[in-house]
Amino acid sequence: EAAELAFDATAARFSRDKDGRWSFLDRNYPLLAKLAEPAGTPLAAATDQPAAKPFSWRIGQIALRDAQIAFRDERPAEPARFDVTGLDVTLRDLAAPDLVKSRFDVKGSFQKKGRFQISGTAVPSTPEVTAELRLQRIPLTAFAPYIGEHVHLVLVDGALDAALTTAVAKQG
Repeated sequence: EAAELAFDATAARFSRDKDGRWSFLDRNYPLLAKLAEPAGTPLAAATDQPAAKPFSWRIGQIALRDAQIAFRDERPAEPARFDVTGLDVTLRDLAAPDLVKSRFDVKGSFQKKGRFQISGTAVPSTPEVTAELRLQRIPLTAFAPYIGEHVHLVLVDGALDAALTTAVAKQG
């Protein structure tokens, strides 16, 4: 159990090359590549032991403040670049395997022009999520390389303003 985890002014940079391989653009990339390698042969599971109780955890709040994410995609014919700045993420009342509704809030800037805000609830131990999403002045030209390739449309300018809601729940 933890009361709070907080991260301030973090940055992540990654890319996808023409062949679809993903890469972290960081001086620690060799370490990340090593961690991504498959592990050796897994140990055989013991069958004579009783079923273990699921690991139980609880975190009061996780906060990410003023983060930046940069993504470069070289897969489309015309490379695309996405920048998210001023990213604030707050997750509250996280727990598993208990069926606890955890609240979340996410907000930030996209391409220095647009703003987004997402809030809702999720149950970490199931695929249950409800969310409200507000988009303001999201520049559509950021997506032009994909639209041009798949829809054969030339996108010169435009911005998206939207208010959306979504709900995902396991059925049956």
